[in-house]
Amino acid sequence: MFIKRIYLIFLFLPVALFGQQVTLQQCYQDGYYHHPSYDNMRVLLRIGELEEANSGVDNLPQATLKANVSWQSDVTSVNINLPGFTMPKLAQDWYKLYIDVTQTIYDGGLAKSKKAVANAKTEADVQQQEVNLYAVKGNVNLAYFSALNLQNQKKILDLKMQVLHDQSKVVESAVNNGAVNSNELNNLKAEMVMLNQQIIELESLHKASLDNLSLITGKSFNENTVLVLPADPLYDSASVPVNRPELNLIEAQKEQLDNQSDLLQNTRKPRIYGYGQAGYGRPGLNMFNDNFDDWYIIGVGLQWKIYDWKETSRKKEQIELQKEMADNQKESFLYQLDLLTRSKWNEIEKLNRIIATDEELVSLRKDVADNSASQLKNGVIKSADYIRDLNNYVVAKLTNENHQIALLKAKYEYITLTGTEKDNNKSDEK
Repeated sequence: MFIKRIYLIFLFLPVALFGQQVTLQQCYQDGYYHHPSYDNMRVLLRIGELEEANSGVDNLPQATLKANVSWQSDVTSVNINLPGFTMPKLAQDWYKLYIDVTQTIYDGGLAKSKKAVANAKTEADVQQQEVNLYAVKGNVNLAYFSALNLQNQKKILDLKMQVLHDQSKVVESAVNNGAVNSNELNNLKAEMVMLNQQIIELESLHKASLDNLSLITGKSFNENTVLVLPADPLYDSASVPVNRPELNLIEAQKEQLDNQSDLLQNTRKPRIYGYGQAGYGRPGLNMFNDNFDDWYIIGVGLQWKIYDWKETSRKKEQIELQKEMADNQKESFLYQLDLLTRSKWNEIEKLNRIIATDEELVSLRKDVADNSASQLKNGVIKSADYIRDLNNYVVAKLTNENHQIALLKAKYEYITLTGTEKDNNKSDEK
């Protein structure tokens, strides 16, 4: 019987399927790694390492080689005549080649703050890529459940084709025995032709859905690919905590702003450094020696911008305002998300109620189709009546399957919206 075959197909679906089996979680994972933003994270992490390394450079010795040649319009001279002593005259062309070395002794925590800012920036940039990658889940949901729905519809139509084929054999035997008019057989064959057209249309749509899934995941799928029916998350309440990467991004951005504020504060602290110069030129440190000479200087310096006309305080106020905007952005996101999750939960509840009526309708259509099959075999009804009843049952079954897939899709979209997966959602096998 057609009805029994339907139930057997769905009862033993995981066992009976052959070919490449693909799960929803696999598609999530493949889509994640295939998206360009995943490679961007690797690049951003490397950029962050370089920025972190550069943030500590100022505390290392800094050496600069300098050289200059100059012509003086005048030079130092002493116009005093002393008996037996002639004051040397300095040349007006001067030459200098030297190395200037500085070493930070105390920077007021400036290097540490720069490192913290670099790390916070990297974290925010990576979280932005996580936001981009999370959008892949929504795309996977659309493509996966669309292909899954078409896959199940085709199985039902294939089974209907087999039932029509079996019935046509029975009617053909009756026609040959003169018990049934040949038109009854032709009606069945015409229905098979029309059904074959529907199957061709479904196959085309199914291929297009698999192509979309291939583009998202970077994997190759074909007509032998079997999408596994995901496990039911079994949500019974709309009260689910939100765990979206957008919230992590906002917190990372606020952390970055806090570190920038600390950096501004540390730029106001005094800086103590050691310095030294060593060189060769004319004149050297002795201005009265007109010969080329080597020389060196060492010392300790202090640098402190004691007043900045409140520039730092205004910049810190700007940072606080940016943090306030981040909090407002978070509230706005949660508000919009609440609207979407409420709407999605209403959709889930609606589908649950519809599916309950679907099951009653399928049961009624099943009984009618069973009776028609028996009556057609005994020549009590025409083939057109049987086809009508069979189609009614198939439509009811297809509608129920559509609603079942739609319910699963809505639940997984709800999971994607909230960003929270339940423990019983870790496996795709059902």
